[in-house]
Amino acid sequence: MFGGGVYSAGDGSAFRDCSFIGNDAYWGGGMEIWGSPSVVDCSFDGNTASGGGGIFNEYESSPRLTGCRFAENSGSSGGAMYNSGGSAPLLTNCAITGNSAWSEAPSSGGGGVFNYEASPVFVNCLFNGNSAVSRGGGICNYSWGRRTCSPS
Repeated sequence: MFGGGVYSAGDGSAFRDCSFIGNDAYWGGGMEIWGSPSVVDCSFDGNTASGGGGIFNEYESSPRLTGCRFAENSGSSGGAMYNSGGSAPLLTNCAITGNSAWSEAPSSGGGGVFNYEASPVFVNCLFNGNSAVSRGGGICNYSWGRRTCSPS
């Protein structure tokens, strides 16, 4: 299953003041995005997925997230968010706290955010108390075998 709370495809979608709580999916426990929706003042709490407990951004997606909160989400990679190849989400004034990545696989990690050949932009965002079993408690960037991850 994809997008436990919402599966959003296309560029015209907008979400405001929404809560995604306790959802479960293979990709994107709270939401799976394919496109460039606007997500404002939404919370993603306690969601679970193999990739992207809170949000999974499909290839070349560029959502704009403002004032969103990601708390206590979990995934094998990307506890709060997983950004796949070519994705370039813009996060402004977001809080990413207490999320976790539980896989020990070589291409996993990112308790807060996992980027697979993706280019997210974070503006005035808080990363606090995220953890990963393997790499990158806050952020893990993965690109064809090269990893750079923040400390756990």
